[in-house]
Amino acid sequence: MSNEIEAAEAAVADVLGFIFRQHPYTARRAGLPGFAARLPAVGPRSLPDIDRRRATVLGHLATLADRATPELRADLHAAAKFLDVERFEVEQLGMA
Repeated sequence: MSNEIEAAEAAVADVLGFIFRQHPYTARRAGLPGFAARLPAVGPRSLPDIDRRRATVLGHLATLADRATPELRADLHAAAKFLDVERFEVEQLGMA
């Protein structure tokens, strides 16, 4: 496995960790029992942090378009969509 693909997988894992800390019920629905009885992360979500993660994911998606497996491309797309929702909540709804 190439370093680029490993980095892309790590970026997806980083986004999932971020989402699961913010929304532990999502982790439970994804089948991760370690998030049972856990409250959401406390503290503000920052737009620069969300934008950094999104730029990383989209960068991997652009550079790996022809070499990544369909599964990895789908994971990168899904991670970007999760971050779009987070960004909307923080920026438009004021739910930092």
